[in-house]
Amino acid sequence: MNLRTARRLKDITQAQLAERAGVDQTTISDIECGRNRNPSWQTVKLIADALGVQPEEIFPVSASKGAEA
Repeated sequence: MNLRTARRLKDITQAQLAERAGVDQTTISDIECGRNRNPSWQTVKLIADALGVQPEEIFPVSASKGAEA
């Protein structure tokens, strides 16, 4: 599942997700559209927490490896 799918399953807009995660809506849009393919671990965690999912459910494994660093 990707970020857009997870967000739509929760039936929330990009703006709502951005507010819940404490990030800019542009950040959500950039990730969903592929303009930001390497978000920071902090951003990944904030978005996943806001969606109530594990980071690796919506981001590639390489993004979640930042948790160990």
